[in-house]
Amino acid sequence: MEKYEDERLGVAKAMQESGCSFARELGKALEKADLDNTRRIKRAFPEFWDRYAERGVKGYKKEQLSEEDMQTLVDMVLNHIETEIRGYDDLTCLEELLKLTPQEYLLGYLDEEVKEGFLSSIAQRQASETPNTPLPEGN
Repeated sequence: MEKYEDERLGVAKAMQESGCSFARELGKALEKADLDNTRRIKRAFPEFWDRYAERGVKGYKKEQLSEEDMQTLVDMVLNHIETEIRGYDDLTCLEELLKLTPQEYLLGYLDEEVKEGFLSSIAQRQASETPNTPLPEGN
């Protein structure tokens, strides 16, 4: 039963910390779920479960890394990324890490002109996708 609790709480924590808004809410529900409801969530959303199980279960009970250990981990990941890019011309590992990065950090990394162009193109696309509904006529 303890393994079930660790997995359930680990997945719930990972969903709440790094998920989209839907996954964060699902993580809140999972945190409160009993065994039957946990199974329902796992069956209904297997792609979410698999994605966040990898992140959550392993690190749920572990404490934060020390600054020195975090730097060592970052260096190891950077070395791995460099190997992937140089040896295989593969950016997949970097892409996966960036997907976990909050959008405000990604936007903050861009040059102002590039960021504004990107945000403007999204606004234009969203405006064109919004249906034009006529305003009700006044009496």
